[in-house]
Amino acid sequence: NKMAADPEQQDLQTYLTNREFFQLVSGACGQLLIDDDTKKSGVVKLYAERFTAMLSYYKKPCQRSLNTVKSHLKGTMLDFVLEISKTLCLDEVQSEELLECFLADSYRGTSKDFVNLLTGQPQAKHTLLTEVMRFYRNERVYLLKSIRQVIVSKLGNYDNEFVSLATDLLDPSLLTTSWKLFTEAVTSDLPRRPTLSPEVEQELVLWNLQEQVELLQIMHTFALLEEVPLKDVPVYAEVLKDCQFAQHQPQASLVVNKQCSLLLHNICHLSSTLLPVLCPLQDGRPETLNDKNVCEKLVSMVTDSWRDLPHYSPIILYVAAIKYQSVSGCHGDMDGTVDEQVSLNEVHSLIHRALQNDALNFLLAVLSNEDLRVCCDGVYKFVYNVLKCLNRAVGLDTLPQQNILSQLTSKLLTNSTVRKDFWKHGPDEDLSVIVLMSQATFPVTCSSFLNLLLSLAPHETTAHHVMRLMDTVPYFTEVLSEDLTQLDVECQEVTTVSRDCKVVYPKESAALGKELVIPANTVGHIVQLGELQAVCWNVEYSAWDFLLLQAIHLHSSGQALCGCTEGSGAHTASNVSLFAVVSQVTIPHDIADVVENVTKLFDIVSELLHSIEDAANKLHPQISMCFHFLHRFSACPSPSLPLLASCIRCITAYLELHPSEAWVHLLETGFLPHRLVVPSANKSTSVASGHFGHLLAVQEQAKGKYLVTMETLDCIHTALGARKFLGNSPELLICVMYIVEELVPAYCKWRFVQRNDFYKISLKLMDIVTACLCMKDTPFCEFVKHSLQNTVAGLSLLNNISMGAVALETRAAWWSSLRKDVICEVLKATFTILECLMSSRSDSSPLTALESAFVHHSLDQRHSMFPALCSFLYPQGDPSLRTSAIRLMTALCKRIPMSVYASLGEEAPAIRDTLVSRLSALSSPRQLITSILQFISVAIQTQPSLTELFLALQKTKSTAQEAASFEINEMEGCLTPIMDHLVAFKDGRLPYSIASSVYDVLRNLWKHKRDAAVVAIKQSANFWPTLLYPLFNDLEVWYQSEEACHQSTEQFNTISHLLYILTAEGYYLAKSCDSSLVSLFREFSSKRKYSYWTMKCGKLEEDEIQAVLTSAPVKESLRRAHIKFVNEWCKFLLIASKYHTAAFGLTEDVIAEALEALLCALEEHSKDPVSKETLEVCTYLSNTLMIILRYQRQSAKAIVRISEMVESVCRVLQYGWGLVDFAPTVPSPLVNLFSTSITLIQEARSTQGSLDLRFCHGYIPFISKVLQKVSFVDPLSSDLMEITVLAVLLLNELCQFCTSNQKDGPWLTALRQNSILQHIVQVMDKSLRSSSMQLVVDACLSLLLGVSQFRELAKLLVMNNLDQLLCLSFGSIFDKIDEEEVSMETGGSHGNEYITGTWMNSLSLVSNLLDTLDHIFVQTAIDFTGVHAKQLLQGLTLPMGDGVKINNFIRILETVELVKKLMKFKEKWQFKQPEVYTSVVDCCVKLCCTVVGVLNNPRLIRQLSHDVQENKSNKIQVSSSDSNSSSSSEDDIDEHLQWILFLIVDDCIAIQQQCAPTLIELHNDGRVQDNVILVEPSFATPQLSAEQNQMTIGTLTTALDCARSLLKQKSTRGVRKDCRVLLHFMEQILMFIVSQSICILASPTLETMQKEFLKRELSSELETFLSGISRYFTRKGFSPAISPHKSKPFDDSCSSKTASSFSETPEQGIFRLTAIFMSEHLK
Repeated sequence: NKMAADPEQQDLQTYLTNREFFQLVSGACGQLLIDDDTKKSGVVKLYAERFTAMLSYYKKPCQRSLNTVKSHLKGTMLDFVLEISKTLCLDEVQSEELLECFLADSYRGTSKDFVNLLTGQPQAKHTLLTEVMRFYRNERVYLLKSIRQVIVSKLGNYDNEFVSLATDLLDPSLLTTSWKLFTEAVTSDLPRRPTLSPEVEQELVLWNLQEQVELLQIMHTFALLEEVPLKDVPVYAEVLKDCQFAQHQPQASLVVNKQCSLLLHNICHLSSTLLPVLCPLQDGRPETLNDKNVCEKLVSMVTDSWRDLPHYSPIILYVAAIKYQSVSGCHGDMDGTVDEQVSLNEVHSLIHRALQNDALNFLLAVLSNEDLRVCCDGVYKFVYNVLKCLNRAVGLDTLPQQNILSQLTSKLLTNSTVRKDFWKHGPDEDLSVIVLMSQATFPVTCSSFLNLLLSLAPHETTAHHVMRLMDTVPYFTEVLSEDLTQLDVECQEVTTVSRDCKVVYPKESAALGKELVIPANTVGHIVQLGELQAVCWNVEYSAWDFLLLQAIHLHSSGQALCGCTEGSGAHTASNVSLFAVVSQVTIPHDIADVVENVTKLFDIVSELLHSIEDAANKLHPQISMCFHFLHRFSACPSPSLPLLASCIRCITAYLELHPSEAWVHLLETGFLPHRLVVPSANKSTSVASGHFGHLLAVQEQAKGKYLVTMETLDCIHTALGARKFLGNSPELLICVMYIVEELVPAYCKWRFVQRNDFYKISLKLMDIVTACLCMKDTPFCEFVKHSLQNTVAGLSLLNNISMGAVALETRAAWWSSLRKDVICEVLKATFTILECLMSSRSDSSPLTALESAFVHHSLDQRHSMFPALCSFLYPQGDPSLRTSAIRLMTALCKRIPMSVYASLGEEAPAIRDTLVSRLSALSSPRQLITSILQFISVAIQTQPSLTELFLALQKTKSTAQEAASFEINEMEGCLTPIMDHLVAFKDGRLPYSIASSVYDVLRNLWKHKRDAAVVAIKQSANFWPTLLYPLFNDLEVWYQSEEACHQSTEQFNTISHLLYILTAEGYYLAKSCDSSLVSLFREFSSKRKYSYWTMKCGKLEEDEIQAVLTSAPVKESLRRAHIKFVNEWCKFLLIASKYHTAAFGLTEDVIAEALEALLCALEEHSKDPVSKETLEVCTYLSNTLMIILRYQRQSAKAIVRISEMVESVCRVLQYGWGLVDFAPTVPSPLVNLFSTSITLIQEARSTQGSLDLRFCHGYIPFISKVLQKVSFVDPLSSDLMEITVLAVLLLNELCQFCTSNQKDGPWLTALRQNSILQHIVQVMDKSLRSSSMQLVVDACLSLLLGVSQFRELAKLLVMNNLDQLLCLSFGSIFDKIDEEEVSMETGGSHGNEYITGTWMNSLSLVSNLLDTLDHIFVQTAIDFTGVHAKQLLQGLTLPMGDGVKINNFIRILETVELVKKLMKFKEKWQFKQPEVYTSVVDCCVKLCCTVVGVLNNPRLIRQLSHDVQENKSNKIQVSSSDSNSSSSSEDDIDEHLQWILFLIVDDCIAIQQQCAPTLIELHNDGRVQDNVILVEPSFATPQLSAEQNQMTIGTLTTALDCARSLLKQKSTRGVRKDCRVLLHFMEQILMFIVSQSICILASPTLETMQKEFLKRELSSELETFLSGISRYFTRKGFSPAISPHKSKPFDDSCSSKTASSFSETPEQGIFRLTAIFMSEHLK
């Protein structure tokens, strides 16, 4: 039944088995693959002949069929088909069809294996023949089941897609055919086959008996549609009599076991009631009144020839009822004639004979047969009408066995049809006799009365009658045990008596608020109850009160603790005073009857609680007694278990109505498990088992019956369902802990009297576990997950699978065919739990103990559980069992790192063939097909070997022109049915639920690069047009129902998978695409589908009224599917716009439309409330929008609209939703927006591109809002930190771009109006307080460095509390410098790099603001030095030793430059911060001496360079022009470091010059003070080992020599900029030497000898230096020339030879002046 591409060519006549058809008509499969009425009709028409012929459809062998088979079969297969035909006596063609069905449905192997077995050992062939025979007998049974199911469906008006078609096949002759087949099956013997073993022979007998049962059920059910005339009843009766009601079948003697007895029992019940059902009794049947001959014939037949056996009694009663109806007529009266009297005597005789044959017991057994409940509707009507006739003929109250009659009536009232007819116009006049009689003889007949009420209580229509019957009882009946002489006699007949004593239940002891009294002189009448006489006293009372008093007495006396059967001690208890017993009127002494009555009372209460809304209020005392009983008797050594089970059942019903109150009272009983105050020493758990655990261990496990346990599990399951009222109750969690830790691991080891109880308890435990797992994010769910995954409790789940697999394989189809299959329910629940546990774990998480057990758990000496799971893939039990097993296998493949192919071994190909055949089977449910496709999809991801097995590609032959390749194997593998499904979906024959899974399989082939399979698929005919079918159709989203919403979800999933395939195809084939794909996308573009699908990325329009009809999980799945679609569509647009713009039809106009549609979709989503889904969609849309703009920036039309588009995106994101309130797991749409904008601005700056300044102006308000919201969030997440950094960097780029294009303009105004600088300061303040946000701080400082060059913005910074930021907030981060420096010296942490960079940027910011604002900012700068004096002083210390980095020297340079600028305001600084000022200046002197000493030691510089090279981590730009060189050689590092040191010395000397007078001041003043002498008159070279607190002339001259050496190197390399810097450096030193020499020489404290020494040495040093620098100018081409101008401040004469070598140009003026100073002052 594989689906062909063309529906007209579909061959429906293959492989559809009777079992599959039964599943179709019964609706067990749910929605099927068949989604076409024509196909459904075709499938049903195949069974037209089978429906008509029934089992006669299977014909005997004939020559014609033999020739047909031989024409196309040969060899081994032909021989085996003929062997099947001979063994089964079956037609050869049908034998071939049977073999085909067997191979496709039940054979656990491949076709190759089957052929090998046939040609192998004879024993294997015999085994195969036996399996085919079993399959054949199974098919025969399922054919009968299908016919009966169609009849049942027609009777019940079931809404099944096949019923309306199949009911037309019901032929009127169906009853005749069934009768004929039944008689043949009963009378004929099965042929003996010597080749079959005795066990198989017994199975054949059981199959034959099962066919008889099915035939009888068909006749029973069909009789409800069409009645048999009365004239045919004798014929049927004679046939039944001849075959002895199928009770003496010779074939049945071969089998003696439980199954055979059960089947014969069912046949007896069905055959004995068949005639009354075929011709039912009705009042006033015309044929009953008129056809006297038929009636007499029946009476004569029954009287003369029928034996006195129980199974004959229903027919005898049936004939008696017909005879009585013929005599009495329709509602007529008897005339009393002799003939009528004779006829009545015959009726009485027949009734008496039937009752003697135990007719009532037999009918009760028929109604109690659970296997026949489905087809017993006619039997119920028959028994009901028989009882009515009996009441009219002899009176039901006169019949013996009143107890059996009461039970029979109770069974009758459980039938809805009988119950409805009984209460149609009040109680039935005939049948109500039993009810009223039971009520009248209460409480003697208490048990019968309660049984009747118990049958009525579960139904809403009759529950109110139960309340009424219990509220008012007209008589109090007691057994008359004394002589009549002790009573007052009112008449001679002794039928009426009176009494002078009473029975009183005192008000204070009855606890009811009222009393129950039998007054004196109460009149009663005597009745006969079987062999006993009883008195019915005329007193009205409530049965509720009486039974409650019995319960109170039972509770007080404590007799139930023994479950006793003797009542002698009923009135000897100490508290028996609750009941005042007077005279002979007492509560029954038999305590067992009391226990039974109280048990039934609680059962009635529990049923009424379900049926009547306000029953809890009326029955509150009875409900309270349940808690008292449970509290007292559950702790007794040997309580009555049925009574306790009834109490718990009643409490469970009350728990559903009033959860909180019932749960509190239940906890007070101490019955449930609870937490121990002190944990037990021998247990790791602190949970006590309570009375429940004691009963389970001591009583129930010993007896093997678990009534209390099953009711307790139901109670806890109900409490879990009411958890929303109970909250996260710790007591309920304790109960769950006890169940999971104690019961789940151990219940497999308990003793069970009935095996079915094991599966019932297992199912209840699985239901509790499932309920806990459904409570997401609760302690219940987490505990159950942990226990099942990591403790021995999880092994019970594996045991369920193991035992279930064995049980289903050994079970025959004729066993329990009509009962609800508890085994399958347990297995499905187990599979669901395991799937949930596997799905809850992430792929990267380690294996749990349960998952490891899956690999190593053995079944039948196998090495894993996979073979056991695969055994459920074959048809057995519930058809949905296969779906659950496959879903679990899928979850296991995702989690467990093992080879499934290796664990399956030789069974792998057979399992592959089974799953592939189910993919295209017409009878396969949609869920099954979907689960198989999902399993294949996951296998492609995780199971390479299994994937190769399922793909089964066929290798083509290589030729001279082409190499060998792969193609789809049409005979094996999953690709053929998958491609067929793809074609069927295009033709509209496949729903989206399956199409989504098909596209998912194809998607994983592309995703995991199964290139061979992809190439083979792409070579199939019309692949791309078929694949792209969904994209060319419109998409509709429905909310009308959950089914429609689910269909919309599958549509989005299908298109998402398709888009992934197209994206992958475009990415991996970036240079070329398939020509057919290109042509399709051109058509796609021409139809404007790009804009259509882009618009579908917008918000889902949800109608509010229709949305109420859809549950939240379904709508959530739809939203997730839509988000997935948006993501995949955005990816496809990106790939198409980047690689295949022309091939995919993406012209500029199409791109423009797509961008507009993206923006519209973004606007729609931005209006939604902030949620994870909204932000996720906005991220996808905005990122795609910005990236496409980046890809298309070279396009003229796109460039024109870039600024407008980005401005629109900013507007949408700004006003649509909050920017900060989102989940941290969702990437923000701002990240890509900001980063893309930064790229666009940088490219516009570097390429001089056209970018509208409005682009920049529109961003500033948006960034302002971002920073404003960030400033109020504490702490910042990593995503928000990234957004903040990008926002600040983007603002920095905007400012630089606007500065380069427009120095002043609207952008400055926008910065002021939006308080952008205020937000920056706030963000910095927040970031400085966090140790993990240095990136934000550095980005903000970088921005402020650029902004600080504008005076107006610099003023705004000062106005926005920048002084507090610099002086206070920076302290929180600078306090860590000491710790970081220590770790740096020990080679530890590298976090000091960020702190050092922040300190350097802050120094640069203060320095820039000093340059821009001058006096306005000087006070803040001085305060900055005071607050951070420690950092300033540390920054003026030269680092030495290991761990030195280039940043340390840059830091010193930045600090010295700031100090140099502050020296302009030295008077104010010295006044405000005198100590800081002094310390800083002293440190600068020490630093200068140290650096000069380093410069004078080349080996030390090389050592420092080596340390820097080893620890080099940051690339910081410095002033030197060649510092940007990428070379990392040691020479470059030496030169780089040397240059930085010279700059430090330059700044230090400049600082000293600020403290000393200039030459102009000295010339004008003429006086020298001691405090202006800053240099010692010493010429010693600075030493690093000795600390120098004051600068010497030797230090300055050494610096000059070092500078002259470096000048020589720079001039050789031609670096003019650096040469000018060095010349300026030497000029500063010479000016300082000259000014300080003048001061020293003018000092009166200096001795003459010292002055002469100073002149001589200084003259020598300067002469050497000037001669060297003179040669430098000569080499550069500067000719010496004497300027005519006078030199100041010295004399006009220029007689020095050295001075004449310098000109008066600006470059040589200082050197000439120094030479003049030498000639005039140092000589």
